[in-house]
Amino acid sequence: MQLSREQLIKLDKIIERYSEDETIKEASTIKEYLTTHPAKIQELLITVYFNLSRKPTEEESKIIDEHKTNLFNLLSEKGYIKSEETRTTQTNEQRLNNEKKKKLFRYGELRNELYQLYNTLDVLKEKQKHQSSIRATDYSKEKIQCSKQEYDFKAITLLSEIEDTEKYIEELEKITLKEKEYLSSVIRNISDLRIRHIYWWRYLMVEEWKKVARMVGLKSATHCTRLHNEYLSELDI
Repeated sequence: MQLSREQLIKLDKIIERYSEDETIKEASTIKEYLTTHPAKIQELLITVYFNLSRKPTEEESKIIDEHKTNLFNLLSEKGYIKSEETRTTQTNEQRLNNEKKKKLFRYGELRNELYQLYNTLDVLKEKQKHQSSIRATDYSKEKIQCSKQEYDFKAITLLSEIEDTEKYIEELEKITLKEKEYLSSVIRNISDLRIRHIYWWRYLMVEEWKKVARMVGLKSATHCTRLHNEYLSELDI
């Protein structure tokens, strides 16, 4: 198999880093490969290919190219070089998982929006207490003479804001409840009890990872998020 230009570039970058620092993660694999070959081949690869100490002969170039292919395949098997197909699969999986996370966070976002609206409504009603009450007027039946009667337009505007906010809250409460019911059904279908509790505390109770870990009996949030992420690709949502 002849390596493509892109594959050669990936391999050459690893070899270049190895030549500068023999403690890199790929080092043990490269050293293991070298030790399986005669000293003459080791010297050729290290001197000519790794260190670029001299230009190879035509025969040496053929030998080096063969070992480049072997090294590339070995590093790929060990997971140090990702193929385009693997990267594409990982990218697609990551995209799907990101879409799942958006759906999981949807209920929490709606709930937070509701809480903000409740606070807004409280503030508006508090303002209303400090303003004079107004009488609702049917403008279609009664012609108002502004010169004879003054109206508190600030109070009218405030009342309108309160009514609009209350209507929006009513609509959002229905949407939020529906989203909560959907998310609850998704989480109930998780067979593993601990994983189910992780998702329940995180997305239905909208808790931080430290508390989620504590509530499911784990010592660290890191362990908790790892279990969460490992299951995410299996989650049906």
